[in-house]
Amino acid sequence: MRNSLKIAVLILCTICLPFTGNAQQTTGKEDRAFWVENLTRIADPVLVNLSNNTLKKNMPYESLGNRHRFSHLEAVGRLVCGIAPWLELGPDNTPEGKLREKYINLTVKGLKNAVNPEAPDYLVFGEPSQPLVDAAFLAQGLLRAPKQLWGNLDPQAKEWMITELKRSRNIKPFESFLLRPSKPLCWSLQENVTWNGCCME
Repeated sequence: MRNSLKIAVLILCTICLPFTGNAQQTTGKEDRAFWVENLTRIADPVLVNLSNNTLKKNMPYESLGNRHRFSHLEAVGRLVCGIAPWLELGPDNTPEGKLREKYINLTVKGLKNAVNPEAPDYLVFGEPSQPLVDAAFLAQGLLRAPKQLWGNLDPQAKEWMITELKRSRNIKPFESFLLRPSKPLCWSLQENVTWNGCCME
């Protein structure tokens, strides 16, 4: 058994060795440019459409049953959660800083549409049970970018956002991983509004 394992490791090393010599070393600047390029490629279809109130109209989806109704919040919540730390760096005069400014503005405008009950892209927060997870991702994004996202929402958008996050609290989670999302929702609400008694112990 040990001999077989040694032979397998030796073969793997032999196969991989030629590729290590040909690997090009990149600089940190090149790596960052690569990640920012991919970030914007992923963010553009969601944020540009959401800011224009065309996300529901244009977003393709693949889902079973009626889950497609929640897929828009799924895309928005997970995207905002992921890019929020980058957005929180704020705008500056560098090319990347100007790009951040663009995406901060798109996100803030899009989030207002997402929680505006009269908007075409008004998202579903209060129906069981997937929105509990995706609202938690969105809440975590707001916690990760308190200045650039929450701080730039106008008072009406903040009021709508609080209403929708509270709406998701009515969803009873299964005895599973769905218990976890209640914490970011609670933390986000406590951070931004006075609302006692929301946390599950």
